Amino acid sequence: MIIDNKPYIYNFQNSSLVQLKNWNNIKGDIKSFYYDEDLKSFYFGGSISFNDTHGIVQYDYQEEQLLSLPFGGFNENSTINSIVQLEGSSDLILAGSFNSIGYVELLNITLNETETNTTSYRNQTGVIDISQSIPILSQDVSASVGENAQDIICPVTGNNGWLLSNGELGTWSASLQTKVRPSKIRLYNSNSENTSVNTFRIITYPANGIMNMTYIDPYDLQEKHCDAFCPLFTHNYVENGFKNNSIRNNQYYKFTNDNQTIMELTDVFQDFAFVNPIEVESFSVEIMNYHGSNAELAGVELYGMGISVFANNSLNLGNSCSSSGGYHISVNSESLSGMFWKSGGSGGFQYSEVPSNQVSNNKGISYDINIPVSGKYSVLMNTPGCSQDSSCGSRGKVNVTLYDSFGGLLSQNFVYQTNEYEKYDVLYTGNLDTGTQPVRVEMSLVEDSENPDPLYVVAQSIQLQYLQLELNEVFGNHTKKYNKLVNQTIGLNGIFEYSASNFTKHIRNPIGNTTINQIGSIFEHGATINQVLYNETGVILAGDFNSSYGNGILGWKINSTDYFTIDKGEFDSVSQIYGPLNEFIIAGESSLYSKAEVYESNTGRNENLNVSNSQPITDLSGFTFNGSEYVVIGHSNSSEIMDFTASRLFSNSTTFGMNVLSSLDSNRKDWMIDEYVDTSYIIGTILKFDLAANNIVESTSRGLSPVNITTSRFTAGAFIDSHRYAIAGSNIFLISNNKSFPLFEHYELDNTQVDTMIFNGSDLVIAFNGSATLNSRNITGLAYYNLDSSQLITLNQTFSGSLKKLTVDPELGATIGVGSFSVGDCSTICFFGNESDHLYVKKSVPNISGTINDAEYFNFHNILLGGNFTNKNEDFGYIGVYDTQEDEVRMMKNYSSQLPGPITSFNFVDETTNNKTLDDLIVVSGENYVGYFNGSKWTSLVNGLDVSHGSISSLSILNSTLSSFHQNKVILLTGDLAIDGYGNVTSAVYDGTKWTPYAMFATNLKVSDARAQNIVRLSPIHVFSGNFTSPIPSSSPSSIPTSNSDIQNKTKNFTNGQVVGVGFGLAVATLMLIAGFGFLLVAFTNREEEKIEGLKLIGEDRTYHNQQMMDVVDPDEIINPNVKKG
Repeated sequence: MIIDNKPYIYNFQNSSLVQLKNWNNIKGDIKSFYYDEDLKSFYFGGSISFNDTHGIVQYDYQEEQLLSLPFGGFNENSTINSIVQLEGSSDLILAGSFNSIGYVELLNITLNETETNTTSYRNQTGVIDISQSIPILSQDVSASVGENAQDIICPVTGNNGWLLSNGELGTWSASLQTKVRPSKIRLYNSNSENTSVNTFRIITYPANGIMNMTYIDPYDLQEKHCDAFCPLFTHNYVENGFKNNSIRNNQYYKFTNDNQTIMELTDVFQDFAFVNPIEVESFSVEIMNYHGSNAELAGVELYGMGISVFANNSLNLGNSCSSSGGYHISVNSESLSGMFWKSGGSGGFQYSEVPSNQVSNNKGISYDINIPVSGKYSVLMNTPGCSQDSSCGSRGKVNVTLYDSFGGLLSQNFVYQTNEYEKYDVLYTGNLDTGTQPVRVEMSLVEDSENPDPLYVVAQSIQLQYLQLELNEVFGNHTKKYNKLVNQTIGLNGIFEYSASNFTKHIRNPIGNTTINQIGSIFEHGATINQVLYNETGVILAGDFNSSYGNGILGWKINSTDYFTIDKGEFDSVSQIYGPLNEFIIAGESSLYSKAEVYESNTGRNENLNVSNSQPITDLSGFTFNGSEYVVIGHSNSSEIMDFTASRLFSNSTTFGMNVLSSLDSNRKDWMIDEYVDTSYIIGTILKFDLAANNIVESTSRGLSPVNITTSRFTAGAFIDSHRYAIAGSNIFLISNNKSFPLFEHYELDNTQVDTMIFNGSDLVIAFNGSATLNSRNITGLAYYNLDSSQLITLNQTFSGSLKKLTVDPELGATIGVGSFSVGDCSTICFFGNESDHLYVKKSVPNISGTINDAEYFNFHNILLGGNFTNKNEDFGYIGVYDTQEDEVRMMKNYSSQLPGPITSFNFVDETTNNKTLDDLIVVSGENYVGYFNGSKWTSLVNGLDVSHGSISSLSILNSTLSSFHQNKVILLTGDLAIDGYGNVTSAVYDGTKWTPYAMFATNLKVSDARAQNIVRLSPIHVFSGNFTSPIPSSSPSSIPTSNSDIQNKTKNFTNGQVVGVGFGLAVATLMLIAGFGFLLVAFTNREEEKIEGLKLIGEDRTYHNQQMMDVVDPDEIINPNVKKG
């Protein structure tokens, strides 16, 4: 986050805030940032400068140091307003106001541009023949009989062929200029059916053997074999075969010899492939039979395996035939730098003798090969042996360089020519593509002091062997594409694509003229881009710019040059955008006011949000809460919130309020470090409550509901029966079936309130902390109201102070009152009796001073007292036992000494047990602490619970089916509490392991203004029962039975049962109710705020039995999470 124009890292785990180091070296304002998780680096953009670079800076998070970017930042006075990452890439889009970079020379690049070659490589048949034609010279042709034998080396349709006389069979022969490995022979039969060849054989020399051949049978188009009697089909037979097999254009072909030979069949010629290619110096075609009167052969062509180019260029020229329009593989060789070559012996090699003072790296010979198709090749250099010309002592080495068809260097090798016998060297094995120029091999001399003088150099041939060709290039309407080098300058105008991985020594042009870098060219000069909205399909650019596609905002489709116009309404420029691409918010600023609109790109519709503010819109940010998306429209010192899901401005309600300045959206990853979290964070507060009520809410088995009553304040309550309870506030009300009935027609309090109430028999016992008027009757301190007779009686003695707790004395049938008060001669603890028309002090306990906050008659003649008091012996303490027989208070010093302070409340965990002991579990709370006694051992339970800045209002023990503190019991507290990991809460439950939030209250959406004042158990109070006329066991504390089990044994077994729950009060809530005899139903869980040092956490994955704490949880899921609802 950016605070006072400085970057800070906020750790959500430990709530720490750390400023980035060395930031004093940065000047200017930060306007954007992005965190690259792979590089562990921040990018900060804005009107900033660092180390003579401008606009942007990198911060290495691990090394804690600032870095300039490798392209030198941007031009002076530049600003980077937006930094986003391209989807599926590490590249960044940097947008703002700039027109160049710091190292401007990086914008001058050399590109390989792809262009289409318009020259077609097709022959007349539409098939490129991958076999190289072997030249046959007329002087090397002979025939045993017949005429026109030399004419058939250049077959032309309609011309006369080699014609034999009637009844003759003959042999046609040709000698080759050099040894070759033929791949196939192509024969042209006579144009006349009456003089056509029927069968033939091929004989090669020096092997002097009949060759095994393969061919295509026109009848079934299958590849077949022959040797001594190979069929040569007539034109009509071939045409009929094509017709029967539905072959168009009278052409058919197959690949053979491991796809290194194309064998063709047409109505003009037929190819016969050599099954076992061997080296051949000469060959013969021997006619074995013919159709009609005599035999005639119209043409002969021989093709070799792979491609060969000879140093003697005369061997590369081919026949002196007029072009037939077919494709021929073109090869050529020529001398380099005028080097003079002579013809050698057999094999057609060349040689040269070069004096040592004339040896130059520029001299040598070059070989050019126009490869027919792309594919994988092996390039070989053949070198004749030195033994055949006795040159072994005069030879040396040559430098051989191979270039591809685009001029790129493929290999460079030194080749030694001192071999005694003929050899070949592999120059390269790999892919070769057809391109704009031939594949070129240059053999050059090597300037070496160890060269013999003169240096004897030889050159024979280069051979390209086919390994795996791109067969799709052999046929169809194929056009070739090639690259050419083009010098170009990249122009920038407000947008730039940065790829950190490109800035290595191995990449010549780290900045490319990408589609993104070209976007600036559609803007007028001086464009400013304020924000970029991006996903995998498109980009929205917003700012202050003009273009033919729109001003201020436009869209662009990824991987294309398709731009689309977006209606920006009446804005002159767009300062902010937010949202998905199909629907987003546009914020702009006119001369009078700031404005925001919703734009739906799928319909092209604008909707005015009616946001009018004299301050500019400085920020648009979003967050998700309870399934709805909200957008914060920020100004310099205020904000407005839009419910983006509902497409309307948000306004606070009674139960839902937000005050949000900005947010960190989980949909944006630029602010997250090290890991992705599916969470929205906001700066501000959010309060979301489930229920609105006026001070009181009732939770019963029927669910949670507010009590229909209007009063300013409630302070106490009492259970009457299963249909009624009483609540004290501005009057004393009877509540029945959610309807309220005031007990008194005239009810006046003189700075007085009801502190506590109980119901006993038919009487509602009411304790006031002063005087009051009820139905014109003056009340002082304590009153009995009989619900059956409506009789009201009160004390006839002066009362002052406050009664903290009322309970029933089973011995005297009196009401025991404790607190900080005095009435007559009695104080602190009194037993009250009643006559027909008044109350009186039936028994007093002498010499007790201080405050007693809680009391319980727990065993024969024993009342447990808790507070801050002293006895007649002036023993001071927080806890003691009043012995009604001995009429004295014994202070439990061992207990008191372990407590942090005065007791405000205590509860026996097994509260319904009649004869309790001091070794029973007793939960004790003070204003700022809670814990329990197990025997005389005190254990604090404040771990995870913070009450140091608040207070505990009330304590209760409830039944539970969940993990429990002891025997299906949990502890419930109310007050001003805080729980670790959750923040402030109004009530909390302890289940034996941890404290869990239970309910929240607020007044006008302010939690700090509300308080859960009391818990009222809607069940009869427990009264000790016993036969006081029978012999009574000793009542001294030391004689009370002691349990042999400890807390671990008591809490290890959890059983199912009912749960006692807490109501949920809102608005001006001060009172919670608990209903049921020994049980209640929980109807809600916490959905409120959590504050982390100024940051508001929304929807964090903080679960309670797999339920998010920010969501409403069904009651049964809290009561019994193991039971699945149907």
